[in-house]
Amino acid sequence: LIIDEALSPRQCDEIIRLADRHLKRSHGIKEGAGGKETEVIAARTSDGMFFSAADAEAPPNVAMRTLAARYAGVPVSHVEATQVLRYRAGQVYRPHFDYFPEGSPFLEPGGQRLATAIFWLNDVDSGGETEFPDAAGAGAGDGAGGAGGLKLYPARGDAMLFYSTDRRGAVDPLSKHA
Repeated sequence: LIIDEALSPRQCDEIIRLADRHLKRSHGIKEGAGGKETEVIAARTSDGMFFSAADAEAPPNVAMRTLAARYAGVPVSHVEATQVLRYRAGQVYRPHFDYFPEGSPFLEPGGQRLATAIFWLNDVDSGGETEFPDAAGAGAGDGAGGAGGLKLYPARGDAMLFYSTDRRGAVDPLSKHA
C-alpha cells in the first residue's frame, strides 16, 4: 500500500532533526542467539536509531505511528518503537524478512510482526528503492515491477505499508525485501 503525502515536509524535517544526533551503525538479529541480541551484520550497512521515550511523543512521530496503526488495522499500542534509518550512497540492507522465525525469542514480548510501514523522509537523485525480489510487479505506486520483482522508489513524505503475514498469521515469503 502506498500512502501519498503521509507526512508534510516539516514533519519529515523534524523526524530527521530528532534522529540525527542518535544515528549509529545499524544492527541485525544475531544469528543463533539464544537471547534477544543484535549485532553489526554485513547485510545491513545503514545508520539507525530507535526513538527514546523522551522523543516518542514528538508530534511527527505520533503522526507516523497513528497512521501506521490505522492502515495496518491494529491499535497504536501494537506499533513497535519508531526506527529511523539513514542510507548513504552505496549503503544497503540485503534481502531479508521483517517477520520473526518460529521459536525466535523476539516473538515473546508482543508476538509476530504483522506489517511494516516505511516513511520516506527525503527525495534522492538515484537509488533508495525498496525491492521485493520475489514479488511479481503489478506497477504499484511509483514502482516498476516485472518478472524480476517489484521496486518502489522513495518520494519525500510518502509511506508504504506491507504485510509480513497473511490473514491467518502465516508468514508471507513474498514479503522478502531489500
